[in-house]
Amino acid sequence: RAARGGSMEGATAEDGGPPPFWFELACDGDSRMAGTPASHVAFDLHHDAVVVGWADGMISTYDVFELGVPHSSFKAHPGPVVQITSLGMGGLLSVSSRHLCIHGFGGAPYVSTSLFDSDK
Repeated sequence: RAARGGSMEGATAEDGGPPPFWFELACDGDSRMAGTPASHVAFDLHHDAVVVGWADGMISTYDVFELGVPHSSFKAHPGPVVQITSLGMGGLLSVSSRHLCIHGFGGAPYVSTSLFDSDK
């Protein structure tokens, strides 16, 4: 669901006023939004997508034209996702506090490794 804001007087581009200067987005179709907090949000311009990293290590991708309906959702990390970077057509790079993962846009892992020795 997307709502557009307009000028200070409330005019929008659709009714002949100036173009909107802000956008408000709400994803209320995905059940993950109800309980698990998002730990990182990124934008993938190659896929026109919003990528959300969750506190439980999951990553969800959303088409910007169908927010609320995940394109894909997959477990990438044992803990909260700290950062997500788009690799363009190559997929996504995501990092948690102790883990790094490179995976395809749909979730297939290419590289998944621990950043620290778990025995120490």
